Amino acid sequence: MPGESVGGVTSVNLRDPDAAANFTIQMTPQKEDWPLSAMSEGFTAWEKGDAASRPDKQVRLNTENAAGVSVPELDGSVWLSTDKRSLEEFRGQFVLLDFYTTWCGPCTADFPTVKLVHDSMANIGVTVVAVHDNSSPHELIREHAEKKNMEMPIVVDHADGRILKSWESRGFVRGYPSYVLIGPDGRLLASDATIPGPLLRVYKVEIVRQHLLQFRQNRSGEKRKGSSHRKRNSP
Repeated sequence: MPGESVGGVTSVNLRDPDAAANFTIQMTPQKEDWPLSAMSEGFTAWEKGDAASRPDKQVRLNTENAAGVSVPELDGSVWLSTDKRSLEEFRGQFVLLDFYTTWCGPCTADFPTVKLVHDSMANIGVTVVAVHDNSSPHELIREHAEKKNMEMPIVVDHADGRILKSWESRGFVRGYPSYVLIGPDGRLLASDATIPGPLLRVYKVEIVRQHLLQFRQNRSGEKRKGSSHRKRNSP
């Protein structure tokens, strides 16, 4: 239930076939940061917000790759599964960028969670955009997308690699897969290599859901304040 602040936990004995085949999870109201807050005991120092403990010391942290900055454009040689042609055209949506390649084994292993974000949140304000480098022919990328049922938009880099160069130079892409989360205003929200916090690579479903719920909660609060202000000033 990605659009609601509810959730639940239960314990199942996987050695008991009957218990594993038939169990109930009671859903109750939760804060927007759940279940990430419940997982925090197992987080690394970087995942808990310690910038000095960053795992990739080669990435230089600066004002160009911090939370809230504008991100590079996606000037692709071709776009698949969409009529859009730029990142700008996705304004108003949360955008999860998945930097991947057809030949990347870890990308394939990660794809079920990428697809889960797409399938469960595409209708409530979240778009997944897959970004492929210039290492494969367009037709091969298209065939791979059809085989893997990749229904999300896909943008392919130019022969000169301009997309990857612009994102790598700021530390956002350090290999495949790499993930970046962008807010409805087009600004950076999360990047595993440059912003300390829970990793999109591991917790992408929970992180995207949390940002979406908090955004809705803030917008709802602003509407209530506006309504109250109008009532106080009405004749």
